[in-house]
Amino acid sequence: MGAEVWARIAGATAAGHAGFRARLGHVEATQRALLRRLVEANLPTAFGGDHNFANVTSAESFRDLVPIGDYEALSPYINRVVGGEENVLTAEPVRFLEQTGGSSGGAKYIPYTDTGLQAYSDCLYPWMSDLIARRPGVTRGHSYFALSPVGRSASERVGAHRLGSPVPFAYFGALRHSLIELSAVPMELRLLTDFASWQRQTCLHLLAAEDLALIWVWSPTYLTEILRAMQRDAGSLLPELADRLGAVQPADAARRRIVDCVAAIAVAVPASTFLRVTKGKVVLLSESAMIRAPQSVGVVRLLEAGNHLQRALPKTSIFALFVQKGVLNNEVSAAQVRAARGLLDISQQELADLSKVSLRTIVQFERGSKPASESILQALKLSLEAAGIEFIPENGGGPGVRLSRGTANT
Repeated sequence: MGAEVWARIAGATAAGHAGFRARLGHVEATQRALLRRLVEANLPTAFGGDHNFANVTSAESFRDLVPIGDYEALSPYINRVVGGEENVLTAEPVRFLEQTGGSSGGAKYIPYTDTGLQAYSDCLYPWMSDLIARRPGVTRGHSYFALSPVGRSASERVGAHRLGSPVPFAYFGALRHSLIELSAVPMELRLLTDFASWQRQTCLHLLAAEDLALIWVWSPTYLTEILRAMQRDAGSLLPELADRLGAVQPADAARRRIVDCVAAIAVAVPASTFLRVTKGKVVLLSESAMIRAPQSVGVVRLLEAGNHLQRALPKTSIFALFVQKGVLNNEVSAAQVRAARGLLDISQQELADLSKVSLRTIVQFERGSKPASESILQALKLSLEAAGIEFIPENGGGPGVRLSRGTANT
């Protein structure tokens, strides 16, 4: 069934991918035409009137008439949208508002229209088509698309508008029903308002998905929080998972899955409390009878702030590829940061300026007096890499650092 759904997705996204590739030969003309359509469609809006859209004749005149602005500059218009006023930012009706996470400057409300959602689909379809062509392994199993905010009531509103889309996968347009069929996690979980319950049920469904082939999230920290919960709560998650599997699978199949999960989570379970599945139930083994979980070739390492967490994924999955290439690896030690500064001949203050991480945080991290969060590690690593540092992984002769080829120490 999964193969049929993926084939349907491949067929539905092929035209969008072909159109995208065709337009790559004339990007500027495409962008100018798109800008012209957006300006013409929103001439009658309050924003269009305040910024003289009637006098916009080109991209250059648009730049002259519409200054670059942040959310604060747009907030008076958005407040009017929240209040129910029409034709403020868009001539098209606002379908719902979405709320940002608020990690920088507080939460913000973003109005969504049908055209805005279609623009997302226009971007996502070529990506999905390309993904299927380049990484066919994703079509061999279920997927996890983490899109909806957690703990939100379906009836929640902001002013005159609904908060959040009334349907899951709204960004994917006509493909939403296919993605729901492929989801390793039931859509009903998005309606849970208790975060702990949502997280636990999500962990259980992901652990039960033997053919999980693709994980897609907006934010890496969204995923690492789930992975951390799997490791933290393994002692209670695995027995419950075994009960669930034992009710619908043969005992041997359930047992193999639990063993795989033990290996994947890589949790430090005491030898005297190692797990075995017998007739669908989890029982404890003595040290002498401990199961030695095999190191499956399908298990890849996921890095989460210095802790090693393993999750069974097909080797051909796009997520496994990211891990293999180190895209998601933010593991950085204090010694590496100190050595990197030495190679670049920069001070802690200069690193703070580069990375936008506070000087105090850098000092504490380098001294070892306070561990750094994942976001801090990512900021430090990306800033140092941009300055010419190459991080050497544990299995690459390190851990260590070196200057990238062509980097001059000035």
